[in-house]
Amino acid sequence: MSFTKVGAHALAGFVSGSETTGHLFDPNFGQFDIGQGHYAKWSDLWVDLWEYYGIANVIIFTAEMAEVIVLD
Repeated sequence: MSFTKVGAHALAGFVSGSETTGHLFDPNFGQFDIGQGHYAKWSDLWVDLWEYYGIANVIIFTAEMAEVIVLD
């Protein structure tokens, strides 16, 4: 699983709402279709990502994201 696919979902989930809520948009289907669609906090969004992609892939994405943040 690449950063691009998981990252696209995670970032779409964060930026499509306010600072505290968002929607998880699935670009493969062109609709908000993962979980309930609204997330009160990041941890709620990650739970849906874990269920959709599997926890190992989300951990890999998180590590890649941390590396990007540190390098920037």
